[in-house]
Amino acid sequence: MAIQTSMDINFIKKQAILLALILLASIVSACGAAPAAVGAAATLVSGTPDVTSDSTSPTGEAAQGGGNLSDAVASRTPQPTAVPSRFDERIDNFASETGLSGKSFLGLTAEDWINLAVSVVIFLAGYTIGIRLLNFGLKWLLQKRTKETGDSDMDDYFLEDIKRELRVLVVLIVGRFAVFRLDFLSEGLMTLLDDIIFIVGLIAVTLIALRLVNFLTAKYRTGLSSQDDRKRLNPVIQSLQRLSDVIVLVFFGSIGLSHFGFSVNALVASLLVIGLIIALGAQDNVSDIINGFVILLDQPFRAGDRIWIKELDTTGHIIEIGTRTTLIRTGDSRDVVIPNSQLCQSQVVNYSYPDPSYRVQTDLGVAYGSDMGQARKVIEDTVRGVEGVLSDKPVQIYFREFGDSSRTVRVRWWVESYGKRHTVRDKVNTALELALDKAGIGMPNTAYDQNIKMDSSLIKELKGEGGKKEKD
Repeated sequence: MAIQTSMDINFIKKQAILLALILLASIVSACGAAPAAVGAAATLVSGTPDVTSDSTSPTGEAAQGGGNLSDAVASRTPQPTAVPSRFDERIDNFASETGLSGKSFLGLTAEDWINLAVSVVIFLAGYTIGIRLLNFGLKWLLQKRTKETGDSDMDDYFLEDIKRELRVLVVLIVGRFAVFRLDFLSEGLMTLLDDIIFIVGLIAVTLIALRLVNFLTAKYRTGLSSQDDRKRLNPVIQSLQRLSDVIVLVFFGSIGLSHFGFSVNALVASLLVIGLIIALGAQDNVSDIINGFVILLDQPFRAGDRIWIKELDTTGHIIEIGTRTTLIRTGDSRDVVIPNSQLCQSQVVNYSYPDPSYRVQTDLGVAYGSDMGQARKVIEDTVRGVEGVLSDKPVQIYFREFGDSSRTVRVRWWVESYGKRHTVRDKVNTALELALDKAGIGMPNTAYDQNIKMDSSLIKELKGEGGKKEKD
């Protein structure tokens, strides 16, 4: 997207209307303040100021009620009245030379009307120059980023996204300078206009900061190499983004409260106490969240991996790793929710990462007198011919021990994953039995003969009971 250098006519009209309304309010305020100014002048001439007992008495109602808010709200400092400059002196000289000095219209003197016209010219000229400089600066910054990175789509989108707020800031800066140079505005109106400009500017800066946070998180998410990394780190990115948004809102909110005289120290202390209470009450949840971040960043296992948790004696596939819990699905399709703190404190065996292949073994007996070399060859050829056994992994055969009736041999091979170990072991055992039997290699089992010793009296007794049963 290209940065547009032409000015937005509709936007200029809106700002001009806003400035006209502000100036109109200034005129009305100045007209309304004229009688009060006359009364104040008369009081100064008479030398007898009108002082009531309520305003001078330290025990009045205002003095009693003011102490309750003094800790939280500080007294506002009014905006100072504009001091006449050399330019104002020139305007006065111009009015005197043209014969307009001393004349008034709608409660304003000719000098005031000339100052109003000058303020309008200053606003329009300042806005035009400011917008052109803003567009030029954004275009230059975008071209610089394009040369450095070669990809400016997201940067272009961000600059276009904050362009309206930057224009608002230009209007506020130029408008404040144009309005606050007018020395006929009342003190109350100056304070009101300053508050309005401050609030609008603070909102614009806050929106820019929030969009900057969103832009940085989106750029980091886009910069991840694979979709798996995006899915894995998405909970962490979202949590950090929300935390950053809260910090931005609290920071600029405290600035706003300070501007209006509110004590931020009491607010910060209250937030700290509330945070401490929540942290103590939700200690386990906080621990789970911290351990969730550790798991997502350290990545000892990922979604889809098959793990075994020793302390819980649980085996299953990881379905989802959240910021507080991890969901595991067992072999019998049961979902187990495990807190991340408990998972980090347990010994975990990962059967899928970094290598998903798994080694399987079985023991069998080879009869004495059989050729062990021939037995090894038959076993290895048979195991390698079974479907599911990895051909690029070794088949290991160990003569372990001498048994009572056979020699014990252990056979090891590799399968593609932990979940296929039982299926492939069944195929291998069946194939080994058939192959060894076909090769004439026996697989004897241990046989036991039991001899029972009995007394002659017991034998006679058993025979006698047997004879009685036959007669019956």
